[in-house]
Amino acid sequence: MMPARYFSSLAFVTTALIAGAIPETGMQARGSGIAEENPSMILVDGRVFDTLSDAIKDLRPSSALMIGPGIYKEALILNQPGVVISGYGAELYGVAARQKGAFLVQKDAVIHGMTISGIRVPDNNGACFRVEKQDTSLSLKNIVCRHSQTGILSGPETGTVLIEDSLFERLGEGVFAHGIYIDSKNLVIRNSRFLATQNEGHEIKTRSARTVIEGSIVASLDAKDSRLIDAPNGGVVEIRDSILQMGPNSANADLISFGVEDKDQKRHNVHSMLLDNVTIIIDPPGRSFQLVHVQRGYPEPVYRNVTMVGGRDPRIDGITWYPNREKAGLPPYPLLPDPPDKEPGTGSE
Repeated sequence: MMPARYFSSLAFVTTALIAGAIPETGMQARGSGIAEENPSMILVDGRVFDTLSDAIKDLRPSSALMIGPGIYKEALILNQPGVVISGYGAELYGVAARQKGAFLVQKDAVIHGMTISGIRVPDNNGACFRVEKQDTSLSLKNIVCRHSQTGILSGPETGTVLIEDSLFERLGEGVFAHGIYIDSKNLVIRNSRFLATQNEGHEIKTRSARTVIEGSIVASLDAKDSRLIDAPNGGVVEIRDSILQMGPNSANADLISFGVEDKDQKRHNVHSMLLDNVTIIIDPPGRSFQLVHVQRGYPEPVYRNVTMVGGRDPRIDGITWYPNREKAGLPPYPLLPDPPDKEPGTGSE
């Protein structure tokens, strides 16, 4: 039976979560972009604005934009470096700048405390966040992205995408869209949730040279998704202190891929994959699956203190296997345990 430390609390998947319900806010959207309940709470460097469109025009390098409570039918183009955006009950809904995304990030930016939903465009690549310019980095914290075609879409040779304490759910509404699709140099995910990507999209697709996922949950739940984590160009991939769950409707038998689109290893010079202190759950336990689909010529993953529940016994060093949730001491589907406690002396810098 799995150690009790896995169950400090349970992340109960409510009917509203499975149905993809958006919590009631008590506010109505206004096309003008004015926050319904507190219009005075749009500030740039302490100056008050009535609309986001006016506020954005006043941004300067390293400006601080504060967005008060409300549902805003506007999209933002960030072309000043070092901007910090703080949301306080603010949601961007349903509008994509230049038919691309709710946030078009063209210079380094830090954004926290925002909800983005309903982003859809004709080419099915509508993103809550789109990182566009070379070497541009984006840091997100306490972000919710839901009910859109893609959560984050970053272009080649962009800098680092950092995601902390955030939720990405019910994304992949476009054809071949994913929860997030990262082509930046580095992707770092900490303490976040990626749930129920739709239409056979991956929860996380990364072409980064280095991908780190820590303290997070990546789960199919009831969705018809594809892979939980797709790293088609390989690189260095580290998954630590996390929960991976394959659901009954997943369309792909692979949980993870590694190098499957780059057999000649042309994109990156260094390749490795590590799963450390990770719990893997297969629902239902008898379904067919492949833990990691590794392209021939790439190194096999290294497993350390991995718990696997369901499927067949992989008989791999570093993996402890249980035939089903009951034997592992887990509650029934769709309940998910919290991520395992971080082991001392591990993790990324």
